[in-house]
Amino acid sequence: MQRKIYRPRGRGYIMSVVAVSAVLAAVAGLSVWLFVARQALTGSVLAAVAVSGSVWLSADVAAYKITVSDSGVVAAQYRVLTKIVQDKITLVYDGLCEIKKTFASDENGRSVCAVALFYSDGTFRFLNVKRFSDAQIRSVMSDIKRRAEVRLAREVLMSVDCDDDKF
Repeated sequence: MQRKIYRPRGRGYIMSVVAVSAVLAAVAGLSVWLFVARQALTGSVLAAVAVSGSVWLSADVAAYKITVSDSGVVAAQYRVLTKIVQDKITLVYDGLCEIKKTFASDENGRSVCAVALFYSDGTFRFLNVKRFSDAQIRSVMSDIKRRAEVRLAREVLMSVDCDDDKF
């Protein structure tokens, strides 16, 4: 089987990317207006902010993904500005017993949607899927389950521990 790449398409994530893009476009327009009004220094600073923000946003949108392959799951690093919310995660199927959609607490104590992978040795790992839509989350979970069952030659349980209406 080939690897499958999931890029975030959650409603909140798309709306935030559009809002940040609109703000950056407004800052770029203001910098052009300041150049015309002969305020080159302020216009230059705003242009630098708009360009660097656009580059950062484009890189973030292009880089963040979850890749499911026959050997395991790789989630890219998840950043908010300069803060790393989730390091790059590589998960393997060996010993996987259960996949569960659940809530997890982030560093601020807020509940966020996560996919928990439970292993036979008692450990578990979380995938932060806050940026993904419900349909994508279900697809990621079923893809992981299917590939793990092929690799392990046994059944892997899949359950939803949280109410879908909250996402």
